[in-house]
Amino acid sequence: MQLAKSLALAAVLGLAQAGSTPAVKEQDSVPYAPIVVPLANRSPYLGAYLFGSEDKNLALMSPRFWTGTPLGWTGLLRVDGQVSSWMGNLTDWPACINSSLSTDSYSSTFVMTDDPPTVSLTATFLSPITPLDLFRQSLPFSYLQLSVASLDGKDHVVEAYSEINGLWLADDETEMLEWEGVEKDHWSGMRLRLQNQRIFEEENMREEHGNDRILHGDVWYASRSDAEEVETSYAAGDDVEETRRVFVDRGRLYNSLNETFRPTKTRQDDNQTAILDEPVFAISHSFGTVSPSSSAEDTTALITVGHLRTPLIQYKVAGPELVQVKPLWASTFKTAEELIDFFLSDFELVASLSKDWNAQMYADARRVESEEYGHTLAVSTRQIFAALEGLWDYDLDANSSLVTYSPITNEPIPTLFGLKEVSSNGNCQTVDVIAPFLPFLIYASPTLLPLLLEPIYRYSDSGLWKPIPPPHDLGDHWPNALGHDDYEGPTLPIEEAGNMLAMALAGMRRGDAAAREQAETYYHLLTQWADYLIDEALFPKEQSSTDDFYGPQKNQTGLVIKGIMGIRAMAEIALDFEEDKDYAHYKNASEVMTSTFLSLAISKDGTHLLGHYGNDSSWHGQYNLYFDQLFGTEMFPASVYEAQDSFYANVSLPFGPALDSAFPFRAKTDWLAWLGGIAVTNSTRTLFVDAVAKFFRQAKNDVQGDFIDPREGWSVGFRTRPVVGGHFSLLALDVMERLRKGTFQDDDEEVLIGGTSVAVGLLGLMLTVGVVYRWWSRRRRPSRKDVAYEELSRGDASPLLARAGSPSTPRMANDEEED
Repeated sequence: MQLAKSLALAAVLGLAQAGSTPAVKEQDSVPYAPIVVPLANRSPYLGAYLFGSEDKNLALMSPRFWTGTPLGWTGLLRVDGQVSSWMGNLTDWPACINSSLSTDSYSSTFVMTDDPPTVSLTATFLSPITPLDLFRQSLPFSYLQLSVASLDGKDHVVEAYSEINGLWLADDETEMLEWEGVEKDHWSGMRLRLQNQRIFEEENMREEHGNDRILHGDVWYASRSDAEEVETSYAAGDDVEETRRVFVDRGRLYNSLNETFRPTKTRQDDNQTAILDEPVFAISHSFGTVSPSSSAEDTTALITVGHLRTPLIQYKVAGPELVQVKPLWASTFKTAEELIDFFLSDFELVASLSKDWNAQMYADARRVESEEYGHTLAVSTRQIFAALEGLWDYDLDANSSLVTYSPITNEPIPTLFGLKEVSSNGNCQTVDVIAPFLPFLIYASPTLLPLLLEPIYRYSDSGLWKPIPPPHDLGDHWPNALGHDDYEGPTLPIEEAGNMLAMALAGMRRGDAAAREQAETYYHLLTQWADYLIDEALFPKEQSSTDDFYGPQKNQTGLVIKGIMGIRAMAEIALDFEEDKDYAHYKNASEVMTSTFLSLAISKDGTHLLGHYGNDSSWHGQYNLYFDQLFGTEMFPASVYEAQDSFYANVSLPFGPALDSAFPFRAKTDWLAWLGGIAVTNSTRTLFVDAVAKFFRQAKNDVQGDFIDPREGWSVGFRTRPVVGGHFSLLALDVMERLRKGTFQDDDEEVLIGGTSVAVGLLGLMLTVGVVYRWWSRRRRPSRKDVAYEELSRGDASPLLARAGSPSTPRMANDEEED
């Protein structure tokens, strides 16, 4: 296809999920409302949620940071001079009626009305999801769109108000703030920050349990309205009572700037419940007279909230020096004001792209499983990206293929992505946090995978890290990627070596050019890790894995499977690079190891794989078998899958099986989803998929964690972490299987359109050119000869493996590790 045709298609249809052929259908008519509702979720430090009660009444609940601590985000609605509260439980006014709530992968929409209903206020909290446009995905801002309408057929004068406070910066109310007002041609807003800036430091970071608030950077609250009928005004730094009173009395603010900088809250000395002063940062929109015939354009306003800081991290790449790395957005925008101007003007396009991706995701989820499975994926998606930050790799030794493209200049930008191990301990770039959400990367964003792995490869290859297996992480606490030159910290050598090898192969199999180039660059590391697994993985010494919350253990069978699959992944990588001797060596080693493993790991009664060699009462959720099916390597016989399938049903609790017999009342939703992906029977697959879906509707939960009690579905830790990308296990398997069969549509039109459509016009054409050019140029890069997948799956079975059983993994029957 000609490039011009590709560009035109991209402009009309947007950046949709590649390779999905079914026509997109609308979601079901029943709104989905998970027990934890994401509001603004774009980075580790920009996260607002509704936790708690089942009805999720925005008028009676206050948004909170992902840790559960309060955020000041409140709203008032004024209709014909009568005021009610629409967000944040403001008890001085009657609460609006929360008439509906619906969520999808990128937005949460509340419809509020006054009481009795005369006017509706639709509040849409939108955090864009653009997995194929990682520059846009990296922007640390979120939208709040407000729209009003007459319900009773009459005219009404309507105004809406919202405010934030200093709790968006730190939990400590005594922190001194400073702020400014900003007025531009098309938008106005406010910037607030802590007076005492502590770069690269989180609040209480040095304590055992910090509260994960960064003490560096600026919070922005800004708004635009394209309608002349909508008047926008703001107030920065006035006391909360005064600011609200002005709005209640006038329906608008004074565009005032109080320059007496003060703490977030000042409380009465002898009565700490009494607040004497609280500066707030408020925006009001006066919609004028709203009639039944008013257009949506004349009754809509847009707000953005964001958290910006630069530099983002300090990173040790080679030698003792630290490099301060700037955010990806700084490559294109010189100032925060330029970025905000772009972000507000980009709303229509990015909302369309997000809607398009969401529709395709639901269509694919229905095709492989169900509508409810689509809901599970939808509530998981924003959480994945809330742990990531885009890094401008401007002065490091960048791999030339590791780039994103500027939406302004269309020029390539050297890029990395950083990851904070949210909640569990704050580590930087944790290997066994990236690995669990590999299914999402395979399905939705294969270009993101090498951008996440590159910092790990660089540090492993720097000479600063001496052990042979890869490090567990790049630093004890984000945003300090200082490495572990002392070789201390978590050590999961088999776990991480197997993960890195499997992820390297996954990127290559998915067809990403950067992943292939990366694997070729670091081939020497990959072979070292595979050799380590040959030496150590069959009989693991006492060490940690992602499952042993009860302490290091010997001879964990889950680790052995991880090691086997890492070695086999190395064989496949070698084959792709025509390293025939390496291919034969690693393939033979993995097959011999598998045969020995099966002679040791099957229970005496033949019902299941043991959790530990020699302990016949032990068992384990063997989710690492997922790699065998993901790659189609058929390392383990059908009998193993069939036995495990039956066994899980026997040990399952209401929310699925536990992690293993040594930890009987803890499970993890990502591993449950991986096990669902490799289930043999529909009934067992449904057991796992439904367990995860049910958890997200569990009314008893106040938080959204991946670590649960399978008896009642309680969340028992690990809040809002990106590992929920593992819930995409079924879609990743579907993509990889269709790649092997050659039915994954990878011609020019399908890569661009993915079976969906969204008209974005000339603006879309201009903004999409860069991404399409990248795709077009990568398709024309020379690469080594690929080996047909059919040849891989036909490979001769060794006699040792044959003795263990048939190597053919069964299809569905019935109807035809995390620290």
